[in-house]
Amino acid sequence: MRRFIIIALFIGGFFNLSTDSFGIEKENSIYNCSEYEEVEYSKPSEYSLSRIDIIKLEENYRLPIEITNSKPEKSKLNLYKLYKKEPDFTKKGPWNTELYIFGNKEKPFKTKIVFRETGNYGVREEWINEKLLFIEVFWGRIGSTQLILNAEKSEFIYIEDANYAKYTLMSCEEKIRLHHKNNKIFE
Repeated sequence: MRRFIIIALFIGGFFNLSTDSFGIEKENSIYNCSEYEEVEYSKPSEYSLSRIDIIKLEENYRLPIEITNSKPEKSKLNLYKLYKKEPDFTKKGPWNTELYIFGNKEKPFKTKIVFRETGNYGVREEWINEKLLFIEVFWGRIGSTQLILNAEKSEFIYIEDANYAKYTLMSCEEKIRLHHKNNKIFE
């Protein structure tokens, strides 16, 4: 019996099976799932938009004391500054995140953006160039809103909701089956 098991393991390892029990091809013995994943983008919902406030601040506005000593994230050429006030995720939600974007003496703007009731994935931001800031706010595990802010004008030039349901909730095999079904491969 022991010899039979060893021989079976040897033969199974020697011959690389290229399909699973449903006839779906595998790549290097594992599914290549990234080929079947997608994020769905759409016009932002009223619900998402209702949780975002953009406020132009007065020139004499001072930062809240709790973030005054934090290190700002500077734009690509260090002209503009972004300060972030993150929620305390150790406390029960809902959580709010605040971004403060400040210009320089040449372009002295001050903007505050408040994202209310965010998920615990929070808000991430990245300067694209000197005046454009990419922001992604996660409302939960499968939904976010992506925005591009023109910092100098304190206005959004791009806003879309992103839905990660297919990416996060489906197993790799389900994604492949759905792809084959939609492309009528098994019919």
